Amino acid sequence: MDLPVIQWYPGHIAKSRRLLKEYLKVIDLVVEVADARIPVSSRFVGAKNLIGNKAAILALTKTDLADSKLTATWVKILGAVPVNACTGKGIAAVKHRMLELKRLLDEKLRS
Repeated sequence: MDLPVIQWYPGHIAKSRRLLKEYLKVIDLVVEVADARIPVSSRFVGAKNLIGNKAAILALTKTDLADSKLTATWVKILGAVPVNACTGKGIAAVKHRMLELKRLLDEKLRS
């Protein structure tokens, strides 16, 4: 006896994916936010495919709730920026990286 195939894909995720795909047409830079306590599993699985070659920054938030040594390791592995959204710590680093990416994009456009 064959078991039926169950397809489960919540409507809100499908809608968000559709909107993200549309917005990405006019976006130059993406800031992806993930939870520092679970930095791999808290990321949207299809984000990398949707983002493509767009400039992107990964911000690990909730760093105050995560193990600082593990967060430091994930920051190195993922090239992420640690952020505490409650206190604002790390936001300046995200802005700095955004400005650096903008400068690189501007240079690329000029050449």
